[in-house]
Amino acid sequence: SFSMYHFQSSGINAEYGEEMESPRIFKTHAYYNECKFLSAENNCKIIYVYRDPKDVVCSLFDHASLIGRKHVVGDDIQEFAKQFAQRKEVSRNEGGPGDWVEQNEGYMSNPSNYNILFIKYEDLKAKTGEIVSKINNFMGYPTLTKDEEDQVVEASSFERMKILHTELAGKTV
Repeated sequence: SFSMYHFQSSGINAEYGEEMESPRIFKTHAYYNECKFLSAENNCKIIYVYRDPKDVVCSLFDHASLIGRKHVVGDDIQEFAKQFAQRKEVSRNEGGPGDWVEQNEGYMSNPSNYNILFIKYEDLKAKTGEIVSKINNFMGYPTLTKDEEDQVVEASSFERMKILHTELAGKTV
């Protein structure tokens, strides 16, 4: 059992992180330097999922359209891709995605020496079972059997997550 928390940016400080029930999981799009509650000394483990920038462009463009923020990316995906490549994305303060390069460089350079497992999203999709085992080992749990690995893959499938999201809508997890 664990507690799950989601935060977007620097609103969580060290004291708040320590007050949360352990073990705990944080899901965030925060930049590395905004995770002030983390410390290398407290044995925290970070699983950082990153994406191919070409896929990020398509995903951001589609997502902005779906959530009514088309003004953030414009009407032309090619123009948005050029802006993305030139690091001219709309800032997060203006409802945009922020700077993808800065976001990734912070974690990849890891100046605070956090314990980080890097996972490429495309690998997660293509080799889900393998990545599940990699995460399991990183967390220090006993090695999964093939059956257990398959159960985790099924339980964490997109279809299953949609069902859970619907069931948990409005509830505190």
